[in-house]
Parts: sequence; C-alpha cells; structure tokens
Amino acid sequence: MKDWNPFHAIKWYQKSIPKWFSLAPKERARFKRGVFVFHGIIFLALLFALSFSNKIFLWILVGVGIHMVMDWIDEIGKGEPFYGKTFPCYVIRRNKNKKALKEL
Repeated sequence: MKDWNPFHAIKWYQKSIPKWFSLAPKERARFKRGVFVFHGIIFLALLFALSFSNKIFLWILVGVGIHMVMDWIDEIGKGEPFYGKTFPCYVIRRNKNKKALKEL
C-alpha cells in the first residue's frame, strides 16, 4: 500500500476489522496478517543492546515492553495468536500465497 496517510489507515481499520472478526478462525487463516516490525523480539533485543550505550534506550525499551505486554493481552483476549506481534519473520513466511485482507 502506498498511502501513508494515518487518517486513511484509521478509516480502513474501522471498515475492515468488523469483517475480519466476523470470519471463523479457519477462514482467517486464509488471509495475510500484518507485519509489525517494531513489535518483534529482534527489536526488543536491539533496544536492550542499545540501552547499554545510552540510558534513553532503556526507557524506550521499558515503554515498548509495556506496549508489547498490552498487545499480547489484547491478542489473547480476542482469541488471536500473538505470534504476529512477536515474530515478524514468521509472519512474512506465513503470508506467502495468502490473500490480502482487501480481497475480503
């Protein structure tokens, strides 16, 4: 997608997510999942390593860590697997030959 306007993203989310949750879990497996690069374990490890060089990265790590825990709780509450927000490399591999959500 080449549109980087955050307001368009919010509109898309509000329109598409009800469709997504109306699908059965087996139906959802046919579609691609979002790749969240800054939600992965690798990103957390990078922040951890950088925190030894500058204290600001430690505070960023704490904030991102809290955010990740909240995302995991939200994913579990929705009955969604939380690997998408933990292992972006796995999601990229899993998305191969899957349909985009816009085709829903």
